[in-house]
Amino acid sequence: SMRYDKGYFQGKRAVISVSTGAPASTHGCDGRNGDADMLLWPFHYSLHYVGFTVLPPYYSFSVESGILYSDPSVLHDRLEGYKAGLADHLRGLDKMARIPFNGWDDWDEEGKLKPDAPAYSPFMRHPD
Repeated sequence: SMRYDKGYFQGKRAVISVSTGAPASTHGCDGRNGDADMLLWPFHYSLHYVGFTVLPPYYSFSVESGILYSDPSVLHDRLEGYKAGLADHLRGLDKMARIPFNGWDDWDEEGKLKPDAPAYSPFMRHPD
């Protein structure tokens, strides 16, 4: 089976860069836009499913367009900071810890997480 840690893209890395118009505070577990890491989980999992090693995403928040809430100079400086931050993020890929996912051997014959396997996500966990 060419899935998960035995997938076609085994040995290749993937990283997602996301920009939003809303501030970072709205993308937390208690934010009105929802937890950004949870929202990305289906994308990350899909990359893992085909074999990629998935690295932490890079977020750019409050990237305004159309309706501007910030002074243009403040927005310009914010965007320049994000550009520099993304460049740093990409330069650091070799040192980054991967996002953990379960591998093929973590599931039983019925496709259920084995009792002794770690659970890395609220989407895949051991029953209470």
